[in-house]
Amino acid sequence: MENLRGGRLSLRLDALYCAIVAASLLAFLDPLSRTLGLRPSATAALAAGVAAWAFALYRASSRPRLRRTLMVVLAANAAAATLIATFAAIRPWQGWFTILVAAVALEVTAFAVSQAAALRRR
Repeated sequence: MENLRGGRLSLRLDALYCAIVAASLLAFLDPLSRTLGLRPSATAALAAGVAAWAFALYRASSRPRLRRTLMVVLAANAAAATLIATFAAIRPWQGWFTILVAAVALEVTAFAVSQAAALRRR
């Protein structure tokens, strides 16, 4: 059995973060939909996707072998952080919203770094 306690913690914290993001998307559905220029149903679908990812991360954290899972999640987080940062950069400046999106990109990057560190410590 692999000793990836830090990786397990990283996955669980990532799952918690994603669950909070999904709940926030739903809690602020109307203003976010207007800001993004999306229908509320599209924003709700995004929230559902993030919630499903949170559930998958939590389930994956209980597997006895985490190395492959951590590699996949690390790659997904790196890709997501890149896409989110690009989204923040190409949109017109919208004050708090632009800062919020950039902060989310940094937070996702931090999870990728923690997963890479867990893999390296092994």
